[in-house]
Amino acid sequence: MGVGMTVGSVCGAVNAAVVIIGYLKGREGNLEQNEARKYSKTLMKSVRDRYNTEICADLKRNKVGCDDIINFTYDALNEILAN
Repeated sequence: MGVGMTVGSVCGAVNAAVVIIGYLKGREGNLEQNEARKYSKTLMKSVRDRYNTEICADLKRNKVGCDDIINFTYDALNEILAN
């Protein structure tokens, strides 16, 4: 997802961060509580608080560059996982 998904929907950087959360914090079976959900929800909130959207087309329309959203998402992901 380093080049995005090229469809203008969810930003590739945000999507990749959610995949990483699922890999690191996801459950092993359906009887376990899904801890990844709270981490993903926190990440999505931080992206929406900063940019008002996680949709690529909207980010581009608002002049948010890929470097900016990638760096923000990377930092937010690391902060969320550290806490």
